[in-house]
Amino acid sequence: MMPDYAAQRSNMVASQILANGITDPRLLDAFGAVPRESVRRPKKRSVAMSTPPIELVHHRWLLEPRTFAGMLGSPNPAFG
Repeated sequence: MMPDYAAQRSNMVASQILANGITDPRLLDAFGAVPRESVRRPKKRSVAMSTPPIELVHHRWLLEPRTFAGMLGSPNPAFG
């Protein structure tokens, strides 16, 4: 049975992004649509929505969703 990555993304948005006060609908839509699992090797795709950063290539990282969303323009004061 194939994992339901769309459901995992939806849960990631709710539990990691919205739960941390990031409410910009453009960011929420983007994080819900971008397939984070596509940058993981098949054996590691099940953890693509988890909070640790994902190393894409040597010294190049995809940040955890909350931090990345905050850097993209959250009104959350924790991100300046």
